[in-house]
Amino acid sequence: QNLIIFYANPNLKSNYTYSNRILCLKCRDTYDGLPEKVLCMIRAILSIKELNKYSHILKIDDHDTEVSENIHNELKYKLTSQVNYAGQTVNCRNCKYRFYKNFEVGKVGTWHFNKCPKDSYWENKRFSGYYAPYINGGCGYVLSRLSMRLIDKTLPKNLDEVYYNHIYEDLMIGVTLFKNNIHPIKLPKMVKGEWVCNF
Repeated sequence: QNLIIFYANPNLKSNYTYSNRILCLKCRDTYDGLPEKVLCMIRAILSIKELNKYSHILKIDDHDTEVSENIHNELKYKLTSQVNYAGQTVNCRNCKYRFYKNFEVGKVGTWHFNKCPKDSYWENKRFSGYYAPYINGGCGYVLSRLSMRLIDKTLPKNLDEVYYNHIYEDLMIGVTLFKNNIHPIKLPKMVKGEWVCNF
């Protein structure tokens, strides 16, 4: 299996540890820390020499995602060097090829409510940042090494800056890649996850 499980420990002495396909990251491990956690995961993967042989990663959730048993073969022939950011559920179609800030009214930007720690900066705080086309994280998304390097280069090194500006990890990835002129590519359904995606 080429599966890597990653989790966070804010008290870790180094930026990460990696052993037996378990990646531990030095950052928050709560829902509101997911953006920095995914960023730390990407940075760790880029620096772990034994993972250099992989051209792409598929990020999936542990609690709400089920993958097809044939996913490796399904992806093998689709992930060419031209595929940098892909997934089966592309969100924010209304803002295709554009940035929008608060492009809709109502509950947009409140999907994290009741999921953050009570002392979180994001507890009951509405996200009011920018939107761009992005792939739903609960359905999984694929990133190439080029995309990972651009994410690493574009996003701040200071994790607190990431924390206070992003609550949705999947949107953060989409907006960051949009700034680098990389747009999401829709893949056939391979993942069963949140209500928006099924086999």
